[in-house]
Amino acid sequence: MAQDILDREEFRFKQTLDKTDLLAKLSPVFGLMGTLIPLGPGLAALGQGDVRGLSEAVIIAFDTTVVGVAAGAVGALISRVRRRWYEQDLRYLELLLELVVGGESRAVQETEAGAVVRRRN
Repeated sequence: MAQDILDREEFRFKQTLDKTDLLAKLSPVFGLMGTLIPLGPGLAALGQGDVRGLSEAVIIAFDTTVVGVAAGAVGALISRVRRRWYEQDLRYLELLLELVVGGESRAVQETEAGAVVRRRN
């Protein structure tokens, strides 16, 4: 029963992290697509001598690149922070599971070892 609760929490954490990991990976791809798509009409405008049309297309292209990379960076940052939180929460849940199931002595040793490590840092 207790192990099922731990497994469900771990699965829920993974689902949440998958969303921000996907954001971190796909945002730069969409930024690149947003760069390449306006360049086609911009180059066509240049071929017709319309420098202003090319200028507008290049501005759109670079703006979408910046937005895509920024969104990817934010997604990666969120994933990294959440991953640390969730790993810590899972460690605490595992420790609680040890206490519930009957591993009090091991749980106490791990708690004391963690306290020693925290004091050193």
